[in-house]
Amino acid sequence: MELQNEYMPEILDALCRSYFTRFVVDVEQDYYQLLSFGRKITEDEKNASWREGSYSQGVRYQVTQHVVAEDQERVLKALSLEHLCEALYREDGNTDRNESVYVDYKISLEEKECWYRAVTMALRFAPDGRPEKLLMMFKDITAQ
Repeated sequence: MELQNEYMPEILDALCRSYFTRFVVDVEQDYYQLLSFGRKITEDEKNASWREGSYSQGVRYQVTQHVVAEDQERVLKALSLEHLCEALYREDGNTDRNESVYVDYKISLEEKECWYRAVTMALRFAPDGRPEKLLMMFKDITAQ
């Protein structure tokens, strides 16, 4: 239906509005690319290396730099490609599996502790049901 396509940009915007950072992950390549960041990106940051790169290395760096020590191991496991792909795998096209997975964790930000949520959804599946591309979004849930 053509009407659905007309609203697609607004639908995507509405779904993503409350998440401060969003990126796509290529599972096979272990590669991420930033889609958007929660604040205006400076000119210096536009070409910064953190906007794309190795997913596994990027996650490890972000978790060890920002997540509180007692949550780091749990968050690293929850955000590992192995865990995410297992949780989102669709055997024989089974749609009863998880549509998304999330992990809540605490960070220390400017001498203040905040709670964040990372949500992951499969964007594309291989014919055998394995996720090929993931959408990851991050949200501040401290007030909740």
